[in-house]
Amino acid sequence: MANRVEYAVSATPIRTIAGVDGQYAAQDAIEGDINKTLGGNDSVLTGDAAIAVTGFTEGAVEYGNCPASGKLVVAGTVNAALDMLFIKHTGKTFSSATVLGDASTSTNSLKVFVEHSTDAWTQVCSIAPGGAIVLPGTIALGSGLSFHVESSGSESTAVEFAAIT
Repeated sequence: MANRVEYAVSATPIRTIAGVDGQYAAQDAIEGDINKTLGGNDSVLTGDAAIAVTGFTEGAVEYGNCPASGKLVVAGTVNAALDMLFIKHTGKTFSSATVLGDASTSTNSLKVFVEHSTDAWTQVCSIAPGGAIVLPGTIALGSGLSFHVESSGSESTAVEFAAIT
């Protein structure tokens, strides 16, 4: 056995076929061009004897406060090559590093950015509430550069993340 991070991903493209009143109800079907669920899994070996994690301590989450305006640096990603980066939109407002807020952020997406030069970012993706991404084997972005997140709306969003080396 070796120190590792195991992960899996799955995606099924769905097409909704409109119903016809008095004849049949709307139906969901797997999209015809792909015609299957896409997925994969892997184990990413960590190079160190001890796995280092930013974003959790002894099983307790340390939520990030993604402000309604401005970007939040994803802790542990500043010029760091990572074995795995996990980012999740909790769907809740930020209350504290250990407690989710009560309010829903159901109308806000979480934008994920890569800083490619000082104070210059490229958006990588947008995560809906409850959604998450996993990025295995990320490279060090350069001196002082990191991954950032930003709320798409007027609410501060609680972000769950794990930067693993």
